[in-house]
Amino acid sequence: MRIEKVVTVIRDREPSDIKPNVGWRFDFEDDDGNEYEWNTTVDPEQVRNGQKWLVRMTIIGKASVLGKPFTRVKNVTFVERR
Repeated sequence: MRIEKVVTVIRDREPSDIKPNVGWRFDFEDDDGNEYEWNTTVDPEQVRNGQKWLVRMTIIGKASVLGKPFTRVKNVTFVERR
C-alpha cells in the first residue's frame, strides 16, 4: 500500500539491518507517534535527523522490537521539506 505522510526523521544513516555493509537505515515518526523504518542503499544527502518531510512510501510489513512496533517501508520519495 502506497501512502503519503508528513514525518520527522528520527534516525539517519544507521547501518542497515538487512545489508549492513552496503546500506543505510532511516527511521521516521509521524505526528501520531507511528514509526517507520526504511533500509536502502541510496543516500539522500539532503535528509538529516530532526527534519520534517512530506514523503511517499510503500508499506511492506509491520514488526516489533522489544515491544515497540514499527512499520517497514520501501520506495521512499522525499516530496517536500516542511
